[in-house]
Amino acid sequence: MNIFNVLKSKNKFLNLSYMDYQILWLKFLDLLDTPILFASFDELYEKGIDLYNEKKFFLASKCFAKAHFLRPNDLDTLYNYALNLQLSLEYKEAINYYLKFLKLDSQNPDVHYNIALCYENIENYEKAVEHFEKTLNLKEDVNIYISLSFVLAHLKKFDQAIELILKTVNPKEYKTLEYLLNLGSTFEKKYNEQFNLNLDYLLFAIEVYKKILIFDELSYDANYRIMKCFKKIKNYQEALKYCKNALKSFPSSFDANYNMGILFYHLNKFEEAIYYFELAIKIEPKQTSEIYLNLSLTYELIQKEEEAIKILKDALNHIENKNELEMIKQNLRRLLKF
Repeated sequence: MNIFNVLKSKNKFLNLSYMDYQILWLKFLDLLDTPILFASFDELYEKGIDLYNEKKFFLASKCFAKAHFLRPNDLDTLYNYALNLQLSLEYKEAINYYLKFLKLDSQNPDVHYNIALCYENIENYEKAVEHFEKTLNLKEDVNIYISLSFVLAHLKKFDQAIELILKTVNPKEYKTLEYLLNLGSTFEKKYNEQFNLNLDYLLFAIEVYKKILIFDELSYDANYRIMKCFKKIKNYQEALKYCKNALKSFPSSFDANYNMGILFYHLNKFEEAIYYFELAIKIEPKQTSEIYLNLSLTYELIQKEEEAIKILKDALNHIENKNELEMIKQNLRRLLKF
């Protein structure tokens, strides 16, 4: 009976919980590189594969670590050890073992690709570029172009990033436009996360979205996203242009109609704002209290208080969220005092 079967039988005999069994198993593993107790290489390797298949990557890495101790130059063990470290988010350790692999086989594209992904996760973008490029020299793949374009954009090499991502677009396969959409949305989000201080990222997102329009000028997603970007930098006139394009492809969009109202409001075109706010409410009357509040406020600005009150009373019949209802009631009480 091998060590694994011994542990399993002891587990049943002692009535250990699964977690206690795993802890006991790890304690045995810690002994395996000492003269006290040894499991065979094959046992360790097979156990590692089983744990990997069960997506227990941390435990799998422990098995492969011991197997690697027994056969330090076995490429399969070295790769699996590094891979499970990577999947356990131990990126720096994973890189160390991938690099050991490359000393034995420097032409493995999967290893270069995984190293690049690890460097990307620890935000060492220069090293990530180096290994993505080495991967491309060994094999061409859409995922490599996409990954490399993201990393180049992080380094603000925007022209190169767009040039690479465009290589993945097939005009006959609409789904490939999603690569551009994902790239743009990633850096639009990054602009938001950096408290709107890094305008370069937002302008890059706009350029990426505009590339989609080369292939599909009425793309709702691209036009809507561009509108949102221009809205963030308060370029309402430009935002309005793209919002109108979004509505051409999706006239019943609540979001596009609502944003048309907001844009016209900021441009002091209150009658137009009212038109789109009311249209959005007809499309989705229970969507959000904000639209009722904005519509009511717009009516106030053009001195139509009765309409403003009516809108808030209508909202009471549609809005269910308690906090939002309370806000509507507060504004309604304020208006009724006039």
